[in-house]
Amino acid sequence: MILPALHLAQKEFGHVSDEAIVYVAGLVGTSPAEIEGSPPSTRLQPEARGKYHVQICRNISCSLLGRST
Repeated sequence: MILPALHLAQKEFGHVSDEAIVYVAGLVGTSPAEIEGSPPSTRLQPEARGKYHVQICRNISCSLLGRST
């Protein structure tokens, strides 16, 4: 139940701030430390992104598909 709540907070605010973690902890009845210790999700953003978000793929899969630069 923790990860869906964190994903919802990220969707609403664009990132998962410390305040969001405290809020989610209150909703699910646990401590913020327990939430921060839960398995991480690579899709969660701990801080706000800029206007543009650039990702560069440098692995062999992207290279074979012609996507690497």
